[in-house]
Amino acid sequence: MAHARGGFTSFPHFVNGQFQMTVSGTIGQSYTLLTSTDLVSWTPAFVFLCTNSSVVISDPAATNFSRRFYRISQ
Repeated sequence: MAHARGGFTSFPHFVNGQFQMTVSGTIGQSYTLLTSTDLVSWTPAFVFLCTNSSVVISDPAATNFSRRFYRISQ
């Protein structure tokens, strides 16, 4: 099932030292993973293309922060 908007579909977790999450979205649509340490200032971490209705993405930089928040933007 394709979704009109992107969103997280699994609880984020660590795999091999990297923060990993599953995101759902529209196949062929580009999304930006935004990160924040304070929920006020958001920084684009990277852009990814949704190749399946669910895409696994990783944030290897997550270990550099004591806390890090995420959101998805089209």
